[in-house]
Amino acid sequence: MHMKNVVAIGGGHGLSLIVRGLKQLANINLSAIVTVADDGGSTGRLRAQYQIPAMGDVRNVLCAMAESESLLTTLMNYRFEGEEGDVGGHNLGNLLLTALTQNTGSFIEAIQSFSKVMNVKGDIIPSSTEVITLFAVMEDGTIVRGESNIPNFDNRISRVFYQSDVKASAQALTAIHQADVIVYGIGSLYTSIIPIGDS
Repeated sequence: MHMKNVVAIGGGHGLSLIVRGLKQLANINLSAIVTVADDGGSTGRLRAQYQIPAMGDVRNVLCAMAESESLLTTLMNYRFEGEEGDVGGHNLGNLLLTALTQNTGSFIEAIQSFSKVMNVKGDIIPSSTEVITLFAVMEDGTIVRGESNIPNFDNRISRVFYQSDVKASAQALTAIHQADVIVYGIGSLYTSIIPIGDS
């Protein structure tokens, strides 16, 4: 049977659910293109401090696409307790991805290295390798800065945008061009799906 190239697109939680099922299918080459617009929590702190793309959604998808849910998967999602200072509030996986990115000088190389260690079934690709900030224009004209702030407004979204041009990663474009099937992850249309299309 011919192998199908399947590309799943989205954010961390919804995309994780989709790829957790897709990785079980035979005769597919699975790629997950993950948004890097998140700017909240541990991800936001590391992103701001080290000027690297958001890694939290990537971490979630790494764990979902691992061949088996192992101790390493559990540790990747471990969140340190305590106040937001030092390691308080950080996920261990976010810290490890940050360290690998700093060590290799490449966010994509860090993801590929972790994929090997976790025996990931498929490829995990950031939508962009840039540090990007998502904006939303609400129906009343209010402009909201930052993906983590958008859900906090009790208002309907009119559109989302980036303040500057964002380049999609070459790996993401190649995966889409070679795809036989493209699957959108469940979750927020405005903060998980559209931000990838704007890359």
